[in-house]
Amino acid sequence: MVACVRALNRWTHEEWSWNVEDRVLVTGVVSMIDPAGAEAELETLIAQGCKVIGMRPAPVRTPAVRRSLGDPVYDRFWARAAEAGVIIGMHAADTPYGNYLEAWGESGTWIGHKPSSLAEVMGIHTERTVYDTMAAMICHGVFDRHPALKVAVLELGAGWVPPLMRRLKIAYGKAPQTFGSEPVQSFINHVWVMPFYEDDLLEIVQHIPIENIIYGSDWPHPEGYADPASYIDDLAMFTPDQQRLIMRENLRTLALG
Repeated sequence: MVACVRALNRWTHEEWSWNVEDRVLVTGVVSMIDPAGAEAELETLIAQGCKVIGMRPAPVRTPAVRRSLGDPVYDRFWARAAEAGVIIGMHAADTPYGNYLEAWGESGTWIGHKPSSLAEVMGIHTERTVYDTMAAMICHGVFDRHPALKVAVLELGAGWVPPLMRRLKIAYGKAPQTFGSEPVQSFINHVWVMPFYEDDLLEIVQHIPIENIIYGSDWPHPEGYADPASYIDDLAMFTPDQQRLIMRENLRTLALG
């Protein structure tokens, strides 16, 4: 896996480079299966000028064990990413969550853009995975140990944010001693989200600041329109300044400072 990722990154760098006139920040990829290999690949990407590191939102599965992304074995990786100021991009991908479907009598095999209705309702490859991943990163202390780390959640919507905020508040209220810091504020300090057009933004901004919302358009994928600028019509409830933040400035600030 490490060799495959290294080959992909080498090809991408040779064909594209990592920054095209500050207009396109090309994403490098890292596999966390081998912590030392992930650290080495991260160093290569940083040295080449890569600013965005992509990975899948899921527990790390090795031949021997499964690990949380909050496992201390990854602390050197997160520390270097935070030090370099790179953005960790959590992007929709195949995950081991097919086990949930198998428990309900369906095939757990990922079939791309042909999910079953149950898989879609359960959010097997979208909301469920990133909800759990963000919960694990917060509860396992990643952001407490690495306060400069930045995570952008891409092509996974934002409908999962309100229920996650609710559960974090409840858990913190019951057992604050199990957290390193107030978890909702930790999320706000470290995570940016990219809504699907079906998401209720008025509900989402009741839980996180509008500055944490970034716009994405990858039509025909689910977070964009064929005419990207037409998303502004979905933002009629916001002021022109707020619309500009969502459509442009939040992502620009996150990516370029």
